[in-house]
Amino acid sequence: MQWDGTKNSGFSTGDETWLPVNENYTQINVEIQTGVEETHLEIYKRISQLRKSDAWKFGSLETKDLNNGDVIAFSRL
Repeated sequence: MQWDGTKNSGFSTGDETWLPVNENYTQINVEIQTGVEETHLEIYKRISQLRKSDAWKFGSLETKDLNNGDVIAFSRL
């Protein structure tokens, strides 16, 4: 994910980056998504915190891809 809306999305102060920066970097980046509920970044951060709980450390995980990837469901056993 892009860092911010500055030139080269905050990856470099140079004239160009080694890899291309997505054209949407001014609208989709970490700076804009930080602290805003229901953004990909904040949802990922909340899910990552689950890994630290005992319920997610032990047992098995079952996942389901529903509606051609629009919904991903999971259950912990």
